[in-house]
Amino acid sequence: MLLDQLTSPADIATLPIEELDILAAELRDVIIDRVSQNGGHLASNLGTIELTLALLRTYDFTRDRVIWDVGHQAYAYKILTGRRDAFATLRKKNGMSGFPKREESSFDSFNTGHSTTSLSAALGMARGMRMNHQPGKVIAIIGDGAFTGGMAYEALNNIRPEDTNLIVILNDNQMSISSNVGTMARHFDQIRVRPTYLRMKSKTASRLEHIPVIGRGILHFLEAVKKRMRRFIYPRNIVFETFGLRYYGPVDGHDIELLSTYLEMASYRSAPLIIHVVTQKGRGYLPAENRPSDYHGVAPFVIEKGVSPKTTPYRERIETSLSSCRSFSDAFSLCLLEQARLNKQVVAITAAMASGTGLIPFSANYPERFYDVGIAEQHAVTMAAGMAVEGKVPVVAIYSTFMQRALDQVLHDVVYQKLHVVFCIDRAGVIGEDGETHQGLYDRAFLMALPGVTILEPRDYTAMRQMLHYAVNLCEGPVFIRYPRGGTICPETYRTGVQRDGELLPLPGAEVVRVGCDVTLVTSGNCVGHGIVAAELLAQEGIEVEVIDCRNVKPLDIKTIVASVRRTQTCLVVEEVVAAGGIGRALAAHFMQKRMAVFYRHLSISDHPVSQATVKETWADEGIDATACTEALRKLYFEKQHSFSTTEACVPNSVRSSGGNNSLSYVHMQVQEQQKKHNQSPNRLHRQAQISVDPVTLLPSTGNRTVRPNKNDRERGGLI
Repeated sequence: MLLDQLTSPADIATLPIEELDILAAELRDVIIDRVSQNGGHLASNLGTIELTLALLRTYDFTRDRVIWDVGHQAYAYKILTGRRDAFATLRKKNGMSGFPKREESSFDSFNTGHSTTSLSAALGMARGMRMNHQPGKVIAIIGDGAFTGGMAYEALNNIRPEDTNLIVILNDNQMSISSNVGTMARHFDQIRVRPTYLRMKSKTASRLEHIPVIGRGILHFLEAVKKRMRRFIYPRNIVFETFGLRYYGPVDGHDIELLSTYLEMASYRSAPLIIHVVTQKGRGYLPAENRPSDYHGVAPFVIEKGVSPKTTPYRERIETSLSSCRSFSDAFSLCLLEQARLNKQVVAITAAMASGTGLIPFSANYPERFYDVGIAEQHAVTMAAGMAVEGKVPVVAIYSTFMQRALDQVLHDVVYQKLHVVFCIDRAGVIGEDGETHQGLYDRAFLMALPGVTILEPRDYTAMRQMLHYAVNLCEGPVFIRYPRGGTICPETYRTGVQRDGELLPLPGAEVVRVGCDVTLVTSGNCVGHGIVAAELLAQEGIEVEVIDCRNVKPLDIKTIVASVRRTQTCLVVEEVVAAGGIGRALAAHFMQKRMAVFYRHLSISDHPVSQATVKETWADEGIDATACTEALRKLYFEKQHSFSTTEACVPNSVRSSGGNNSLSYVHMQVQEQQKKHNQSPNRLHRQAQISVDPVTLLPSTGNRTVRPNKNDRERGGLI
């Protein structure tokens, strides 16, 4: 293989064109083979191989810079920049990322993962390099779909003539931007990239400027004539030149020689410019060419068979029962169709994620009530607010990681006006192999801080149906339903309504999913499944765990939780989010304010970027899986038992375990010794000890000398 003979990216420039075509075919085989085993983004990567080869043939990326917008199309670039062997670990734990990572290679100039960031980053880097007097170009590669995002236009609007080291490559794989047509346009394009033409133009301008009196006037006149001709010949792409970019294209994105000609021209042009490259998604693999959307992001598959279509026929989906759903996204899709039939005011909104969020069936059955706004989360939220003002019930389906882009709109346009907008937040929690840029771990933290909102988290599909009905028809104000990637992990016998013969516990309010008398476990969503598994294991040891599904994360049903905690005097909170803004912190603060004696632990996601791994691997690494729950519950139980059998006063001290999860260790103080030394009462010692401990996570417990809240402090129940 030619690929085996390459020792550095510089070797590509030495290969003749015919060998580069062979190399492109080899790269396709390598990428298809690896993605079929590891999963990943296939169609987009098969479409950028020739562009990658032309870039590496023309530019030196030890000096020049390239930024791949989104970054999921950079597999060939990674292979050719010294990561051929590492490609076997693509998207694996501690392996090669599916996105550019500066910490992975010096050839990766900027970390990406979300869309429309490349132009702003490239503009900043280009200006920084000029200020540092560094040679080289900065190239931003951005897809046509990204131009539905406002941030791209913010960057375009800021480009100046002096940004001479900036090159934009528009990777148009859908032809959504109109192309130039006609013989004249193609002819002039060929002339404009020829070195002889560019040299002649430069010399002519220089000579005219040296002609006294009339030289500059003639030059300005010729420039004006040329601009008028360009507007006549290239009427549809003049928008880029309005932003100050000289436009070239469209160029066949699979013709390496032609691409190299344009890229070489761009390397010595002293002006910001854009090259419009037309590529084909899925190129070289027929199933991906025919169904590129199904091969955008794929799980492992058999190459000869391909992947199954992601959507079944629309009418069939409507009649399908929840029990046949494979994921929460499928369940949401089915339940939203039901709500749309029952409530004519329901409309669905998404930001370029109709397929991923399960809205394709809705769009087919209710096209007049469906809005895909493109990569424009901010616009989606504020448009939903406007529709709510007019009496509609907008349901915004959005990934957790993209919800972050619209926080100001959620607060300013929805929350402050108390508008009834339903947000269905998909991929909430651990996301898996896509890594840190796509984790859904942070939205709950900022949503918990917002006033007057309702946050719901279903543990299974029936709960999803109940919550969507509640959110659409019975709630007022903003409602957020958070659900994870993939399917429910809750054991079937503990799913919603099973133990009540189909009767559903009304919302709002927590649900005691499993009754126990020894330890209380408080959780929500997928973590209910972990808790149930742990409880069943401990039951074999004679430890009975009461499992509470919060369901309502906000407002929190404190009455149900406190009633259980008072019986068991223990509380383990398990959450698939970061600790800040979690229900664990809210409960800790409440227990402390009420001076409740509780043995307490909090398992949550660590305070660090969570890298790629399988979902199960991440659960284990972060200490929130069933094994971690079992261990934490067992420790709480024996700590309580030990406390009851001693005369020690115990004060919990907030610590961080090696795994990064919140936990508590106990500082034991001999009461009698402290009394003799300081001549103080146990209660006074207890209050003094609180001062030096983190007030957020301190939950006072003194073994058999518990400090009981007085009558005025007793919890009266209700929601917080």
